[in-house]
Amino acid sequence: PLAFRDVDLGDTPDKVAEMSVIITIGNDEQRHGQSGGLMFSETRERTNMWLVEYVQEGLMTTMIQGSLDDINWLMQRLRYDADPSYQGYAPFVVNINDNLNY
Repeated sequence: PLAFRDVDLGDTPDKVAEMSVIITIGNDEQRHGQSGGLMFSETRERTNMWLVEYVQEGLMTTMIQGSLDDINWLMQRLRYDADPSYQGYAPFVVNINDNLNY
């Protein structure tokens, strides 16, 4: 499972300590465009976290924003659902942004 940490997230009292995670399946539309998607076995209620899934440049992308604890909790429930007809590898590209919370 993925897990993230940030040594200074939330150190500034006037900022909301949220971060963003963007996970894209693949890096080449021709090779990975139909490789599958991400799913979560469970989601957490009563949080300020949000997530959206969309196709960008032919690749499935999931964007999550929330507190570090909520995102790490969600990452423990992340599952890759491969398309049954897809053959080959499917790299994950993960971008993390602390939204200038330092």
